[in-house]
Amino acid sequence: MSDVVRIPPNKLTNYLKDTAIGILKEKYESMISPEIGYVIMIIDAYANSTGKLIAGDGATYHKVSFRALTYFPVLQEIVEGEIVANQTARSLKIGSRIRSRVTAVSLGKGASMGKIGITCRQPFLGATEWIEQEIKKAKQPQPPVAAKEKKGGGNR
Repeated sequence: MSDVVRIPPNKLTNYLKDTAIGILKEKYESMISPEIGYVIMIIDAYANSTGKLIAGDGATYHKVSFRALTYFPVLQEIVEGEIVANQTARSLKIGSRIRSRVTAVSLGKGASMGKIGITCRQPFLGATEWIEQEIKKAKQPQPPVAAKEKKGGGNR
């Protein structure tokens, strides 16, 4: 990605790259964009050392290219993560690891957080302990199915 970063005069004594990364973090991290999804973190940046000055503003403006870690949720995608809110169904707790399927995506605009709908109510989804139990159950040999007997008593 690329942008122009305003470096205020009080930050001109720091390394340009570190200052630019700090400003980019404030601007982009936790942002949601319909084009790129959720911006999780700024990874690295290159700031052009030649900046521009604007009359009456003591800051310098620098072109910056940077890399960001983003997540764009896709419908029906299987994701793994950690619970960050209390749940009551089958004793999920904050910090529980789960596997779920994305069922709805609504990326907000601007400061809106947007929403991602997920489900754990399908086979091999939910808390990792539940999935392990389902796998063990699936690996167990199944008893043979008995043929149904005819009702009605005999030949006529």
